[in-house]
Amino acid sequence: IEEPEQLLKNDYDLFLFLECGDGDPIYTELRDVRARKRASWYFDAALYPQCWLETLRLFEFDINFIANSHMLYDSFKTEFLPYAADEIIHYRSPTHHKSRMFGFVGSDRPERRALANRLDIELKSGIFREEYINYLASSHYAINDIAGGGTGLVAMRPFEALIAGAALITPKSDGVKQLGLPCLEYSSQEELISIARHIRDNNILPDNTGQSIVLSNHTYKNRCATILEKLFPYERV
Repeated sequence: IEEPEQLLKNDYDLFLFLECGDGDPIYTELRDVRARKRASWYFDAALYPQCWLETLRLFEFDINFIANSHMLYDSFKTEFLPYAADEIIHYRSPTHHKSRMFGFVGSDRPERRALANRLDIELKSGIFREEYINYLASSHYAINDIAGGGTGLVAMRPFEALIAGAALITPKSDGVKQLGLPCLEYSSQEELISIARHIRDNNILPDNTGQSIVLSNHTYKNRCATILEKLFPYERV
């Protein structure tokens, strides 16, 4: 925002503060924005809890949504609201061509390279936006590897992989299955390797049920509707 003080000249129905996680400054003058309701939506605040709590104290939001299920505090009026996917940007047709059994995408780290070697697959790094989604869509299965985010956080990749049309293989108890998302779970690298070997040896192709579930329940339109329904429960959304 080049001139945040411009926002102070009008009255609004909703002031929604979104964490962007890219080091942008917090404009403290925005606490004076005149709005009927004020809310925040934070994602991986477990990585910097003190900054998160200071922001909540400063702005005194009516509700604080957070994607991390381990950071719910009654005293700060927090409610769980996970990441989602975009039904236009991330969606790919079920007829999208599949060119590989397993897709493995993420930052290039030694432990990931070692795992990719054991799985006998390529670790795909440095792809973003459309190239990234097309890579997921052209994979029968997407292997999800936790990259060190805060405990209790379901990251974006499970939603993006499923809506793109890939089945998901993900760490057990990472919260994906608890959201009603279909997935294969592993509790160790050895179990992951065993699952991948079984799929490859038997040429097991997945169904596409995860895509329709995300489209119905886990898009950003769904999340926006939830925010509005929580803040304006007696008004038609």
